[in-house]
Amino acid sequence: MKRLLLALFLPGPLPALTPPPEEREMSTDRPDTTESAFTVPQGRWQFEWELLSVSSEGGQRSRDWGGLNLKYGLTDSIDLQWVTPAWHDAHGPDGWTDTELRLKWNLCGQEDGGALALALMPYVKLPTASHGLGNGDVEGGFMIPMALTGLPFAWMVQADVLRKEDDSGYTGALTLSATTGCELAPRLSGFVEAVATLPLHGDAQTYLNGGLVLEVTPNWMLDAGVNFGINEAAEDWRAFTGVSFRF
Repeated sequence: MKRLLLALFLPGPLPALTPPPEEREMSTDRPDTTESAFTVPQGRWQFEWELLSVSSEGGQRSRDWGGLNLKYGLTDSIDLQWVTPAWHDAHGPDGWTDTELRLKWNLCGQEDGGALALALMPYVKLPTASHGLGNGDVEGGFMIPMALTGLPFAWMVQADVLRKEDDSGYTGALTLSATTGCELAPRLSGFVEAVATLPLHGDAQTYLNGGLVLEVTPNWMLDAGVNFGINEAAEDWRAFTGVSFRF
């Protein structure tokens, strides 16, 4: 959620906190799965930090600490993103997760006032995970986040190129997601989201997600939520909390 939750549902910020009129509202790629169709303003840094996530699958708990999406606005419509490793703590191996490099290019709906916002997001995953946590291969994909700028609705199509589990080559997966939200209290919004991942090899995974976003200031947000696995192939649940800010 992000701009949908802040720009459409939340009341205007206090006068003392109002950002410059020429600067657009802060928009983040967390806390839901559906990425934002909006970019970081040119010359701005933005940090989206997952403080902690706890997940359960088959009765086994695991935790991830401190994963950070560090963004920089290259132009008014393009930002560069570096998703740093998180520390993974589980019953099996502990250590660092993989790294991602992303580029987001907003094509419409951000500056032109159009009804549809659309962006392209290629990414590459670098095998930086500790031994036993990653597959040791370079992977990548392409995301197309979209949103209706006048309605509280956003969706995304994602195509991934992934290494097969038997290391016999590469395969693919398609992820579809849609999200909406509403104002619950001044500066507090909630969202719900449906996500389905459809691999070329293996079983589909479906999730129903929900969470809260609190606007502390126009440049600071806190969030928390939970993802529930719907079918047997999906992770049972994952709870998370994070913070986002820009300067």
